[in-house]
Amino acid sequence: MLCVDCDKPLSPKEIDEPQLDHLGNVVCNTCFQENFDTPCMMCGEMLETKFVGEPGRYVSINDFVLESIPAGIYKVIDTPIQWRGDHTFIAAHLEMARNYPADDEFLGHICPTCATTIKGV
Repeated sequence: MLCVDCDKPLSPKEIDEPQLDHLGNVVCNTCFQENFDTPCMMCGEMLETKFVGEPGRYVSINDFVLESIPAGIYKVIDTPIQWRGDHTFIAAHLEMARNYPADDEFLGHICPTCATTIKGV
């Protein structure tokens, strides 16, 4: 059996415990981590990309990415959160959960565990 992303043979473990892409096709662990995982910006835990933009999840955005709304931690209230093909966020699909300084280091998705530790969330 081959990975649908890179066409390399899957290992026995990858066949026994398959990782699936957004279409339900089996991909190797390397392709899954490169294309379908994203780290929590606070703790580094890997999150499956297909779930990070779902309503109820949190994302951190700074002024350098989106100048039309303030930097902060946002709760996803509707999807999609970005226009396809660029990094323009859809402000109407995000709800401010907490402000933070624009020079803060983390930017991106936040796991549910870290979201519960954010003051004001």
